[in-house]
Order: sequence, then C-alpha cells, then structure tokens
Amino acid sequence: MVNNIITTNYLNMTEIEQHKYDIEYEQCQYDIACKHPTETDQYYRALSMQGQKLQDKKEKLKNLLNTSHMENNKTKLIFLDTETTGLAETDRLLQLAYKYQDEGGAIISCNDLFNPGLPIGIEAMSVHHFTEKMIKDKTKFKDSTSYEILRDLFDNDYIVVAHNAPFDIGMLEREGLKVNKFICTKKVAVFDDEKAELTNHRLQYLRYYFGIETDAVAHSAEGDVDVLEKVFDEYFKKYTIDQMLDISSKPSLIRRINFGKYVNELLVDILKKDRGYLEWLLNAKKVNQVKEQKDLDMIYTIETLLKV
Repeated sequence: MVNNIITTNYLNMTEIEQHKYDIEYEQCQYDIACKHPTETDQYYRALSMQGQKLQDKKEKLKNLLNTSHMENNKTKLIFLDTETTGLAETDRLLQLAYKYQDEGGAIISCNDLFNPGLPIGIEAMSVHHFTEKMIKDKTKFKDSTSYEILRDLFDNDYIVVAHNAPFDIGMLEREGLKVNKFICTKKVAVFDDEKAELTNHRLQYLRYYFGIETDAVAHSAEGDVDVLEKVFDEYFKKYTIDQMLDISSKPSLIRRINFGKYVNELLVDILKKDRGYLEWLLNAKKVNQVKEQKDLDMIYTIETLLKV
C-alpha cells in the first residue's frame, strides 16, 4: 500500500522533482555505503559506480534547471535576423525572420520577403541568393503585418536578440522602427572569449564551436534565427539578461590584433613591449574621419589598456 502511494506520488512529480527525489535517494544510499566499508575490490568498485551515478544525476538536474531557467526568462525576447540589398547605409532589408513568445506563452515565428524598392547588390545576392524576380511582387516592409507586429513588440519593451545587432537594428530603424533594448550575441561572444581562443565570432563559427545540431540553412534569415537562439542559449547558461544587455551596450574589447607588424598577437602583450605602438595606433584611429564599429572597438580597447 505504502509502495503504491510512493509510486503514484513519484509519477505525479515533474521531471525536475523526480530528479531531486532520485538524488536524495542515491545520496542516502551512498552515505550508508561509506559508513559501512568493507576492504574488498568489489566494495570499492560498487562505491565508485554509485558515486558516478550520483554525479550524473546531479549534472542532469543542473541541465534541467538551466533549461527551465531559460524557458522562463525568454518571454520578453525577440530573436531576429535580416537579409539585405547590401551593406551600405543606403541599402534596405528584403528578408526578415523573427521568433518570440507572446503573453499567452505561444511561440510565434515569421519569415517574410519584401520589396526593398531598390536593386539588390550582386555581392549580397551571392550570399543570400535572393534575386530581383523573387521579390518584385512582394509588399514593402512598411506596409507589412510584420512592421506592425514589431512596432508593438518594441513599444512593449521586447528585447531584440541578434548577431551583430547594430547592423540589423540599423536596417529596422531606416524603416522607421525604434529599438529600445538589444542583446548582441557577437559582442557577448567576444566578451566571453577572454583568452582570444576563438579564431572568429561569426554566427556559423559559433554554431559548430558549440556543436549545435540543426537543419538551418546558413545565410537565410530563418536559418540564422534558429542558430541564433541556440547560440544565445549557450551564453545564457553563463550570463543573465541584464549582463548581456550591459555587454551589448558598450564597445567590444579586442583581445588580439589582426593586422600590422604585431598581427595575431594579444594586445596586452603588445602593451608590455611596445606601448608607443598602441599610442600611435590610437591616434591614427582617432584621426580617421569615417569610423566603423571595429575602429570604435579598437579605440575603446586601447584607451582601456593604456589606463591600466
């Protein structure tokens, strides 16, 4: 009778509750075994196996809690990616994919093509493979349902999550949308790579670095959103939403230089042996009238290092 009650209660538990119950049971068994040792090889093998079993269950519980934490804290996030006519300031978006959780808990996904109102650059075509013929009969983004949906989401403090977010946000803002908060997973990846061990921080590189399994097609907005969310989940195991918002709001600290006489060397090492070179580089970057994000990152990095 008692066993039946215990079994029924166990079956009614959530998966996390069951794992907590299992760990308590295994820990009790392990503690009893430790208190009554016998000097035999069989005893130590059994104790080792029991200890490993307990550790495996604890690791599984940790993963379940991480997953539960992420699911419960992604309710104000919108994962987003664009494909565009090119990279210039005059270019416009032609594909938009996004995914978010509405207030009722439903997952909403969308993938749309738009007529940008200007020619698609050949270089851009060679990346995303969209042609003029494919978009000539499409509506303009400003006249689309997606425009209205995104405007409402941004007005309700949804946080845009994108890889190289300033680019995607720039495209949206050219269309008249205002993004208030964003997380840039590329900046988070650079921040997390303290020892400069990764050769780059592109989305598809991170996909394979983390061993992410997906059927997503690279360089399509829909495929990139799928990979984007999974890459975000990896960093969400280490950083809170607020921490990633803070990281994303600042220039990136560049760890390793990829040009000049010190190519591939760490900037902290360059500082130790040739401070003058960094001072010269800083002045050269500041004099340059047209500053890309990478220039701003380098200025921020060198100024930070020179203060140390």
